[in-house]
Amino acid sequence: SGSVASLLTKAAFAQFGSTEKLRTSVKAHLQSEEEVHELLAKAATFKGQPAMVVYTLADKKLDKLMKDEAIKLNVPVVNVLEGLLAAMERRFDMKRSTSINTDDYSKALDDYNDCGVYCMSDSAGGCATAATRAALKQFRGACVEKLTVCPNVRTLEEIQMVVFEAFSNESIVTFSFANPGMGRFTRMQCERLKVDYADIYQPLVIAMERYLDYPLVGVPGGMDLKELEISKKSWRIEQV
Repeated sequence: SGSVASLLTKAAFAQFGSTEKLRTSVKAHLQSEEEVHELLAKAATFKGQPAMVVYTLADKKLDKLMKDEAIKLNVPVVNVLEGLLAAMERRFDMKRSTSINTDDYSKALDDYNDCGVYCMSDSAGGCATAATRAALKQFRGACVEKLTVCPNVRTLEEIQMVVFEAFSNESIVTFSFANPGMGRFTRMQCERLKVDYADIYQPLVIAMERYLDYPLVGVPGGMDLKELEISKKSWRIEQV
C-alpha cells in the first residue's frame, strides 16, 4: 500500500526540516517491470531534477531492476525493507515469499516457534514496528507470535540490555535511531553477540542527506512545527 515507505520518508525528512515542506506521491502495489520503468521515468523528470524514490519491494528481481535502472537515470532510490528482509532470511533460514511453503512452515514450527523480534527506537517506535510487521508478512511460515517494542531508548545501557535480551531469546533486533552514534553502537553490540539485526532508519537518512545536500539534526522526532504549541503549554513562569 505504500504506507511503510510513506511513514519512514516523513520521519526521515523531519531530520532535515519541517515535514510541511515534504511533497510525496505514493505508488501502491508495484508488481511488474513495466511499472518500475514507468515510476523511474516520472521520477527522473520531476520538476527539472530527479525525485528520490523510497520503496518497499520484497521481490529481489524487481529490486535489482529498480536499482540498475535508477543508476542509468541518476535517480536516488532506497529500499527501506531490504536489510530487514535479509536479516529475517538469515535468522529464519527461509526465503522471503508472498505465500507459505509447507516445508518451510514445518521447519519453522520445529525450530523457530519461540523466535521473536525486538523493535527499538528513540521515539514511540512506530517506524520500526510498522517496517517489521510489513517484512514479517513475507515469512508467515516463521510463526513469529510477538514483537517486543522498546520505545524512547536514549542510553547506551538500554541498548545493551535490549540486545542481550534478544540474544537470550534468539531473536532479531530492528531499530530506528535518529542519532547515527546510537545506531552504530547497536550494530556493534549485535555483531558482538551475533544477533541478527536491521537498521531501518539510518540507510534512508544517509541517502536523504546526500540527496538534499543538507546535514541532519540527528535528534529524536526531528523538527515538527506542529508540536510547538503543545510544547509551549508546558512553559511556566517562576519568580526570581
